[in-house]
Amino acid sequence: MIMLKICRKGIWKVSAKARQNISKNSDKQKRQYDVKAHENTYKTGDVVWLYTFNRKPKLSPKLQRNWDGPYFVVEVISDLIYKIKKTATSKMQIVHHDRLKPFFGDVQNWVNEQENQRTDNTVNTVVAAGI
Repeated sequence: MIMLKICRKGIWKVSAKARQNISKNSDKQKRQYDVKAHENTYKTGDVVWLYTFNRKPKLSPKLQRNWDGPYFVVEVISDLIYKIKKTATSKMQIVHHDRLKPFFGDVQNWVNEQENQRTDNTVNTVVAAGI
């Protein structure tokens, strides 16, 4: 009986020390993570890139683009969730802020290029169809 009490006391000491070490180490890990962690906040109308998970088969993932866009922030649902849209006619997507990054560049040039490509594709289709 005495041995059992001694063992219990030892187990409690060890588990208390383990809890103390876990708490201390989790605080240290949080501090290390927070040094490099940053959160971008976006407003309605901001231009962003969207991280895509889709991969085309039979093509090396290294050669595929990870970021698609630019997209426009349509609505801020919460601090972390945003509604975005690529063009006026495209479907809205609801995404987490971890999948977004700011777009730096001339958005107007990008929009003009997209319109020119769309017009060229329409002309090529009409010419190919012989209309």
